[in-house]
Amino acid sequence: MHNENNLGAGLSRNRGLELSNGEYIAFCDCDDLWRNNKIELQLEFMKRLNLTFSFTSYDIIDENNNFIKSRKAPSYVDFKKLRNSCDIGLSTVMVRNDIFKNAEYRFANLKTKEDYVLWLKLAKDKIEMKSIQENLSSWRKSKNSLSSSTIQKIIDGYKVYRIYLKYGRLKSLYCLVILSINFILKN
Repeated sequence: MHNENNLGAGLSRNRGLELSNGEYIAFCDCDDLWRNNKIELQLEFMKRLNLTFSFTSYDIIDENNNFIKSRKAPSYVDFKKLRNSCDIGLSTVMVRNDIFKNAEYRFANLKTKEDYVLWLKLAKDKIEMKSIQENLSSWRKSKNSLSSSTIQKIIDGYKVYRIYLKYGRLKSLYCLVILSINFILKN
């Protein structure tokens, strides 16, 4: 798939979802890596537990593939946990494709946190979200990537709460502060 114009990550992923026809969808950004057995292990895990959504722990690597640290996935997340701390890396996720028959389940049109909005919608609707504790992906931390821009993440974090969750200004700021504190504590 090739976009004639740059649609951004979220809208490009939505276009990919529209064109997909497999039973499961897994995401991997171009600069991230999967372990060789990720798909096999995660698919078996999901089928065994009859899950719609799963994610894994992951490593953080630099631009030269050097290990920085690991992020341990919580065994499960619900809406409240997820609203306070986004512990799901996009490249760790596998989802049953039939969930996307619901047009509400799409990536947001944001520069960052477009996946976070989708995870929150799913969690709010009580879609069970469980993890494999094993590190099956590597997220590349790049100095020039959008996901490394603190200012952009703060702006988009506020939009997650204010626009997509429809919280008032004060509650949106409060949730953004909690999200930011939890992010700092993880680092």
